[in-house]
Amino acid sequence: MSESDWRPTAALDMLRVRAQMLGETRAYFAARNVMEVETPILARGAVTDVHLESLATSVSGSGDYYLQTSPEYAMKRLLAAGSGDIYQIARVFRDGERGAFHNPEFTLIEWYRIGFDAEQLMEEVATLVTRLVTPHRSLASPERLTYREAVRSIAGIDPLQSSPSELQASLRQHGVSLPVPAPEERNDCLDLLMSTVVGPRLGAGRLTFIHDYPVSQAALARVKREDPAVAERFELYLDGIELA
Repeated sequence: MSESDWRPTAALDMLRVRAQMLGETRAYFAARNVMEVETPILARGAVTDVHLESLATSVSGSGDYYLQTSPEYAMKRLLAAGSGDIYQIARVFRDGERGAFHNPEFTLIEWYRIGFDAEQLMEEVATLVTRLVTPHRSLASPERLTYREAVRSIAGIDPLQSSPSELQASLRQHGVSLPVPAPEERNDCLDLLMSTVVGPRLGAGRLTFIHDYPVSQAALARVKREDPAVAERFELYLDGIELA
């Protein structure tokens, strides 16, 4: 066996930074009386989000189980039981996700704040991420863009009004090779546009929040009362990478 066969792929200096960040995360929530919880990784049912694929496994004598894609459902049971504000640093699993920035198994920080709206949650996400990142690099002030503003500005097309064929044309115009057959659903085209054209250009040296997603991509987010075409969902980008 060669020396390189047994060594971990993560540098020890990076593991120390990671451990420090997790410690800072726990200190942040402890100072705000947000309780840390731990929920099961194994579940009887798969995730209901059509955009996520669950990893299946089996338990001898008990049948089929699935590894959690996030602790969302279990944590919401705790909320319904009166837990109050809670957070979790969880190991989660998603099938079909492997690449330069994705592994099928990864660590996810998930939290819930009673009475917070999307605006307050964005503020808290910015506060926490800034606290974790700034000891290691400087950041410009955070910015917020609606989904529509971001796609219009970068891709030059209206994501709420354009047809699938128009979205396909925009993808080709920006050098994206479409699969055969080309995606015909609007959401598939929008996902491809965001992941290949828009997302990589977001968050250059700063935290960039994208909010007010099309209602068809609401998942479990609430539809916005004043604009039923969009939902109160947001994502956070830094240097072209989706962080939250």
